[in-house]
Amino acid sequence: RAYQAGHHSRPRREPAALSLRKQMKKPRYLLLDTLRGIGIIGVVAYHFLYDLVRFFGVEAAWLDTTAAYLFQQGTVFLFVFIAGISAHLTQNIWQRGLVLSLWGLALTGLTYFFAPQALIAFGILSLLGAATLLTAALAPLLKQTASLLTSLVYVLLYFVTHEVSQGLLVLPGLAELRLPEVLYESRYLFPLGLPDKHFFSADFFPLLPWLFPYWSGYSLWHVLGVPDKQRFLNTPLPSLALIGRHSLAIYLLHQPILLAFLYLWFQSK
Repeated sequence: RAYQAGHHSRPRREPAALSLRKQMKKPRYLLLDTLRGIGIIGVVAYHFLYDLVRFFGVEAAWLDTTAAYLFQQGTVFLFVFIAGISAHLTQNIWQRGLVLSLWGLALTGLTYFFAPQALIAFGILSLLGAATLLTAALAPLLKQTASLLTSLVYVLLYFVTHEVSQGLLVLPGLAELRLPEVLYESRYLFPLGLPDKHFFSADFFPLLPWLFPYWSGYSLWHVLGVPDKQRFLNTPLPSLALIGRHSLAIYLLHQPILLAFLYLWFQSK
C-alpha cells in the first residue's frame, strides 16, 4: 500500500529510462517520408510493367526505351539518396544496416529456391544494408568531410562509376576508360559492381555506383542547419508520407502481390 488516501492525486513520475528514451528519440521529418513514398511508388509502377512484359508476355515497347530506363534509375536514385539522409535519423545505425542486409539475404534465398528465373542477387535491400554498415564504420571521416561540394562530388562519382559493372569508367561528355578484365574474373566481387561473365540477377544494385547517392544524401544532411531542417523537411503530402513510412514493408510485399494479382487476372480471362 504505497499510496495512502489523499496522495493518489499526485502525478506519477515517469520512469527515468522511459523519459531518457523519449528525449533521445530522433525527430521524423515528414518531407523525407513523402519523397520516400514517391520513390517506392515509382519502383512498384516499374515492376508492375516489368512483370507484365517479362512474365505474362504483354508487349510494351516503352519498357526498353531510354525514358523507361531513366525513370527506373531516377526513382532508385531518389530512394537511395533519401536513405542516406535518413541514416542520421535511425536510433541504431548498425542495427539498421544488419536488418536491411538480412532482409536482402532472405530475398536472395527466396528467389533462389522458389523463382530462380527471377533471382535477386544484391538487390536494393542488400545495397542499403551494405551502404548503411559502411557508413556506420566510416562515420567520423564522412562527417568530417561533409559539405555541399562533397555531396555534389558524390553525385559526379555516381555518373563516373555508373557503368563499372559493364567494365567502364565514364567521364560524362569526355571519355570512357575500360577497366582491366582481371577485375571481373572472381565470382565474389559482384557486390562491388564487378560481376563475372556468369553472373545473373533480375535486380542488381552494387555498391559502385549506388553507394555514392547514399553518401551524397548523408553528406547533405550536415549542410542543413536546424532551422533549415525544421522549415523544409516538415512539409508533407500526408498520403505519400504514410506510404513512405512503410516503404520497407511495401518493397518486401509488392512483387508477390503484383504477381499474384496478375496471375489471377490473366487466369480469369
